[in-house]
Amino acid sequence: MIISGGTLSTGRVERIPFGLAASNVEAYNRGSLELLDERLAEQHPAMEKGAVWIMHLFEFNDLAHIPASIRQTLLELMESCNRGFRSFNQRAASEAMDQAKQKSCRTIVELGAGVAPLTKLLAEDARQTGIRLVPCDLFPDVASYRALEQSYPGVVKPLYSQVDYSRQHDFGPDALAALVGTFHHIPPKLRKQTLQAITKSAGRVMVFEPLRNTPISIFLVFFSIVPALLLPLFGMGSRGALRRVLLCWLLPVVPCIFLWDGVVSCLRQWSPARWQRELREIAGPTRPPTVTAGIHSLVVSW
Repeated sequence: MIISGGTLSTGRVERIPFGLAASNVEAYNRGSLELLDERLAEQHPAMEKGAVWIMHLFEFNDLAHIPASIRQTLLELMESCNRGFRSFNQRAASEAMDQAKQKSCRTIVELGAGVAPLTKLLAEDARQTGIRLVPCDLFPDVASYRALEQSYPGVVKPLYSQVDYSRQHDFGPDALAALVGTFHHIPPKLRKQTLQAITKSAGRVMVFEPLRNTPISIFLVFFSIVPALLLPLFGMGSRGALRRVLLCWLLPVVPCIFLWDGVVSCLRQWSPARWQRELREIAGPTRPPTVTAGIHSLVVSW
């Protein structure tokens, strides 16, 4: 991807972009778009191969002062989208368990767990025998953690204290640290520091992102209006039914917020090439990264 004459374009180069460095002109003259893409990405972090544009705009879900009723409804909607309308959470849990078994991990730590959707699915997996499940968060959802701990005694062992995963922790060399739909919330300036801390905190790390920074992924985000409008129907008769009717139908602020946050989440995503580049530097040759990109999701492990 390049910027030519102030406009975003992909594919062949129409003309040399204004201000192109001499070394990049050489790549341009040789017709090497791949090399030019890589050099531009290194010099301008906002420009990445295949990406629409890298921007860290605000998300409502990141705001500390958002009303608890709206935040809870957004969390329920994310769970509905990623577990009900698409099997993202199920695939993440299955791949995390596969990795844990393959690498003989005895602990799976869900970082930035929120309501701990990954832990819940892992606890239901018959293969989890002998594996301790540890959900944690900077703002732990105590009620959700207690419910899981009571439902799966001896298996789910939450951390009720605040866990800032941008700092190093001692989860152990036989631990797998998993982040589900969380990494893109980290500000760009803290991402390298955070990856270094997580890498040192656990023997294995997996990052699952339900979105990508591509035109098709951004387009697919707009279909999330369907589960947003259906959420009150699915929750009829359960706790919070009136709240969902109010915030999704009568005053539909949650569907609007969810669409905005979804598009912004796409724009915050790193490309597969960026993940490879950053992790080669951070993890080194002993822990080579694996990046698997789908149409609307990304899985990174190292």
